[in-house]
Amino acid sequence: FVVEGLDNIDWLPKGSYAIAAKIYHAAVDGTAIIDFFGAMADIDNKGTPAMPLNLAKLRRSPQPSLLDMAVRATWHTIRSPIGMTDAVMRAVPGLYNLAQSALRSQKENKHNVPDTRFNGAVSAQKMFDARTFPLADLKAVREAVPGSTINDVVLAICGGGLRYYLQHHDELPDDSLVAWVPINARRGAASDANTPGNDISAMTTPICTDVENPIDRLICVHNATQQSKAAKAGMSARLMTDLSKHVPASTLVMASRLVLRASTTVRMCNL
Repeated sequence: FVVEGLDNIDWLPKGSYAIAAKIYHAAVDGTAIIDFFGAMADIDNKGTPAMPLNLAKLRRSPQPSLLDMAVRATWHTIRSPIGMTDAVMRAVPGLYNLAQSALRSQKENKHNVPDTRFNGAVSAQKMFDARTFPLADLKAVREAVPGSTINDVVLAICGGGLRYYLQHHDELPDDSLVAWVPINARRGAASDANTPGNDISAMTTPICTDVENPIDRLICVHNATQQSKAAKAGMSARLMTDLSKHVPASTLVMASRLVLRASTTVRMCNL
C-alpha cells in the first residue's frame, strides 16, 4: 500500500510517502527482506540504486514450453530420492544437538512451561499494541549486564511487561514463561548472505517473568539465552524446507495433525 499525506510530520520532507507491505516470515527472513527493500529503493532522485543489482538475474528467462516443464518434472522426480538423502544427512547433526539439548534440559529440570492464558484456544478477538524505544537507551541498559545483547534486553523488557500484565489479572505463575525465539541460522558466509528466502532457526528460553527486579531479570535472561545457544546448531528453516519438499503432502498433513493433537507446542513454550 502507498501511504500519502505525510506532509504534517515534522521530520519528513514535503511530498514524502510511505510503502506499507505485509510479507510472511515463512517466505523470507530478516536478511532477505532487507535486500528486498534495498533493491526497491534509490539513494537519490537520480535513480542511483541503494545496493548493487545483479543484472544477470534481472534478465527475463524465456517462458518454458510444456515439453520443457514435463522434462524438468521427470528429472526432478528421479533426483528426489538423492535430494532426500542429502537433506537427511545434513539434518543429522542438528537433530543430534536438539536431542542432546532436550535431554540436558530434562535432567536439569529446566524450561518448565507453566499453564497460562496464552496457551488456550485463539479467538477471533485480537488486540495489537506497540512501543518504541531509542536504540541508545537499549544499549545503555545492555551495558548494565556485561556480555548481554540487545536481544537479551528486549526479551527482559517483554518479560517485565508480561509479568505486570499477568499480575494485574492475578494469573502470574511461579515459574517463568517460556518463549519461542527465532534466531538467524545464516553462517555469515557470502553464499548465505546472497541467498534469498528463509534461513532461520529457533530456540526456547525463559523470559524470567518470575524475577521482579529489572536488572536481575536481564541477568536471568542473559544466562538463559547463553544456555540455549546450542539451538543455533539445530534445524534451520531452509533445511526443514529441503526435507519437506521430498515428503508427500499427505504425510506432512498427517504429521502436522499428530503434533497439534499431542499439544507439543503447548508443552514447549507459552509465546
